[in-house]
Amino acid sequence: MDEDDAMEDDGPSHVLAEATTIRLTCAPAISALSFWVARDTGILESRNLSTECVQIGSGPETAAAMIAGEVEIASNIYNNVIPLVDSGLDVVAFHQVQDAQLFDIVVSNEIEIPDGASWDEVMALLDGTNVGVVARGAAAEDVARILVEEAGLDPENQTYIAVGLDSVTPMVGGEIQWTVTFDPNITLAVLNGVGTRPFQIQLDEGPPGLNWPGLATTASRAWIDANQDIACAWSESLNDAVRYLNDPANFDEVVQIASDNLPFDNPEAIEVLVDNYRTLMSPDGEIDTAIISSIGELSQSLGKSESLIGPDDFVYDLAC
Repeated sequence: MDEDDAMEDDGPSHVLAEATTIRLTCAPAISALSFWVARDTGILESRNLSTECVQIGSGPETAAAMIAGEVEIASNIYNNVIPLVDSGLDVVAFHQVQDAQLFDIVVSNEIEIPDGASWDEVMALLDGTNVGVVARGAAAEDVARILVEEAGLDPENQTYIAVGLDSVTPMVGGEIQWTVTFDPNITLAVLNGVGTRPFQIQLDEGPPGLNWPGLATTASRAWIDANQDIACAWSESLNDAVRYLNDPANFDEVVQIASDNLPFDNPEAIEVLVDNYRTLMSPDGEIDTAIISSIGELSQSLGKSESLIGPDDFVYDLAC
């Protein structure tokens, strides 16, 4: 009997004996789609789980919330987790939320890009310009620097500007000429005629090896050692949610859930976001350890970690 049949016959697995609330980091980004579906369709409730959100806007804010003990679990980017582990914080990743890169490039329509330009030719056109990143020294800046360096250019020749969760407004105002950001910024910029995607990192059209898994659920090792039943219930709830959102019969409902949770009202953009991201969510939460090894090498080369941090240092194998 496969897992779907087991769930249909016996109900969800790993139902907690007592009602349990998880405190977690939250952000108004489409990468949270599987969590929203799990919460808003009752999937979490069916396992006796509920959630409390601590709103964050960047990787450093996520780390700060974990260090302060404000949350039990947090969604974060692998190359934001690696410096935490290198600094001695015993953080582990136990569920891969998104299999494709979280970030992508958007270039202002004020920059004229020839048809058919390769990714490195695009980067050459952007040399010496201003790039918007979510936060200085965090994952988006890593991606921007790698794009520049892999194109054979000097990363220090760009001006990196922290724009937080909104990279569209500073692009409209001419403060930045390009950005490395996440959705809904990417989709809104394109649909509103503010910028273009001359190539897509998420589709592996940039430099080789940059299409990393975009997001993972993390926790302290001490917490997860003591709460594997909660972690298993959480992980399996996200897997159920991904199956739910990938069922075409549920598309309109999932669009409504996304509309309820995203901080803007644009039905066309939300439909595009849901259609794009439902296929980018991990169907099983399995962590791609081979890719993490390459991210660890890049993090060390960028100076974000003194030692080489690999999957053995922070990937946690749940015994579900």
